[in-house]
Amino acid sequence: MAKAPDPESVARAERLRKEIDKLTRPDSEQADKPPSDEADKDPAPMSPREFIHKRMRELDKKKDED
Repeated sequence: MAKAPDPESVARAERLRKEIDKLTRPDSEQADKPPSDEADKDPAPMSPREFIHKRMRELDKKKDED
């Protein structure tokens, strides 16, 4: 006779299914949510070169102030 599934394992399986669905079809989750302005708030990530130049300018300013 088969045992009844544990409620915790059933809930975990459902969470994993949702996570897999989100990773395999990222556009499906966006269709469920209303559009938000969060995408406009985050600027594009800096390239490593831009980051280094910015950091060097900050350090130069700090050095000049001392």
